Amino acid sequence: MRTARRIVNGRWLILIALVIVPACRERPEGSWDWNRMRSQPRYQPYGNSNGHSMMRPPPYGAISRESLAEEESSTRPVADSARGRSQYEIFCASCHGARGDGKSAVGASTPELSGLSLLSSSARSMDDAQLFVLLRDGTGRMPAFASQLSATDRWMVMGYVKRLQQNEVE
Repeated sequence: MRTARRIVNGRWLILIALVIVPACRERPEGSWDWNRMRSQPRYQPYGNSNGHSMMRPPPYGAISRESLAEEESSTRPVADSARGRSQYEIFCASCHGARGDGKSAVGASTPELSGLSLLSSSARSMDDAQLFVLLRDGTGRMPAFASQLSATDRWMVMGYVKRLQQNEVE
């Protein structure tokens, strides 16, 4: 029974090969033309597309679906200082210090990062939107926290930082 099955399967393979192989006979002058494949038209991403729609840059003012969904969910929540403090201690205190003054283990061990005070005049001059975007996207050596902190939590941390700057935290 097994040998009969093998013979039938073998015949099917031969039949399929006989049908498929002639389809590959489209060769100029009886030889394989590998250069034809290498020289076919190709478009560079965001390059000149000669009227073709290959990864065109988005139009001015376009908003991505991801940022739109985030902005919709990032309406400023009611401040919860306990949640803001908790998230600040987890994600921010290791570099900026528990009080936001930049006195931390990272600042002490890495001299070039010692100026990470959130109480400086440049940090205090940032408005809420700038601080929120900074928490989301990061800057310089500060990583982006969009994947670790939800929009609501970023608002909470931002509120806690503002309270640290106003010396309202014990």
